[in-house]
Amino acid sequence: MSGKNQFLYYTSLLTIANENALLCHKMKNISRFEKNKLSRKEREYNRHRREILEVALDLFSKKGLYAVTMVDIAKESEFAVGTIYKFFKNKEDIYKVLVIEKVSEFHILLNNALATKGTEIEKINLWVKEKFRIFNINKNFVKLYLAEAMGVDSNVKVGLKTEIKKMYEDMLNSLEQIFKQCVQKGIIIKEDPHILALTLDDISNTLFFKHIETPDKYKINPEIVLNIFYNKIIMDKTDDEAV
Repeated sequence: MSGKNQFLYYTSLLTIANENALLCHKMKNISRFEKNKLSRKEREYNRHRREILEVALDLFSKKGLYAVTMVDIAKESEFAVGTIYKFFKNKEDIYKVLVIEKVSEFHILLNNALATKGTEIEKINLWVKEKFRIFNINKNFVKLYLAEAMGVDSNVKVGLKTEIKKMYEDMLNSLEQIFKQCVQKGIIIKEDPHILALTLDDISNTLFFKHIETPDKYKINPEIVLNIFYNKIIMDKTDDEAV
């Protein structure tokens, strides 16, 4: 990429980042407005519920779902056991709520990245960077989800699989539409947009999951994913000769 193109690329990314910041600011203001509409009792209920979920997530990610009891959660959150049961039926219920709320949050943020102004390539770049940012600040949840995904009792999975699949497919469809526009405009090679979306998602997932397993060996770097994806891991001969 030439110096001029790099300048234009990073300038456009900065513009998009500023738009995202403005969007977040607006969302916070809306959140504050909604919060003001709640009664003091409702605000307190939501705060306690959030505190319990945060403590449960920390314990689950460290010990595993089935090694943690409701008593552990009550002790760590400094609530009475009876109070915990007023919010959640059992620890499996807490796990379900954690997964649905976190995945919903990821879904909104990633779709927002694709809905920003800019070229199709800029949107794809921002999507990858946003995905790594989200995963990076939610490592405890990712660890928990990966650790329990295969071992969770089938009763716990009831409802989860359908809701998560729906959100995932919606996000993937949004990414697919961006790739479809790229193909139609001749920006990228003519490939199935759905396969392109799946491939980019899989590459980014694989690198992050490997980072979770061995963080010293696999660094969090969205640029690696973008370079591999765009260049298809084949070095351009002109670049090689220029070196």
